[in-house]
Amino acid sequence: KRPIGDVWNSFKDIPTVASCMPGAELTEDEGDGKYKGNVKVKLGPFSIFFEGQAEVKFDDNSKSGYVNGNGIDKKGGNRTKISMNFYLENIDEGTKTIIDADIQLFGAIAQFGRIGIIKETANILVGKFSENLESRLSNATNEIKDQNKDKINKDITIFDLLRGITKWLHSLLSFR
Repeated sequence: KRPIGDVWNSFKDIPTVASCMPGAELTEDEGDGKYKGNVKVKLGPFSIFFEGQAEVKFDDNSKSGYVNGNGIDKKGGNRTKISMNFYLENIDEGTKTIIDADIQLFGAIAQFGRIGIIKETANILVGKFSENLESRLSNATNEIKDQNKDKINKDITIFDLLRGITKWLHSLLSFR
């Protein structure tokens, strides 16, 4: 729906990107594409709070980039590592975003990854991120953005989780 230039510029605005990710908070810009922040993910009564850092690099010519990051959940002893490549592609309808991410989990949280919950939770987060970024691109004034701030950074609800588990179970039971 959006021209590639608009989407590319929004991807390069790290504070805006971070504010669109549910539960994420940018805490420090260390310069040269390095950032510190935290992410809180709440699934019903289960909550994880990762503190970490990330490095982001952009290639203006190919409209692509990558993110490498890691985080620690000090309370639960969990750790995570992420490598993500992203590409923007100009299409008739606007811009297609391609994201290839490798997320590694260590600690008790890794057990949830074995049963598919983490994958569906990640899908929910990416979906909400996309909606939030589109909303930010659509809203021209800071006043509207401020009004939407609380709505944008809500935790994942139990209904989101149940919807994700239902999709996961459907994918297991679907015949191909």
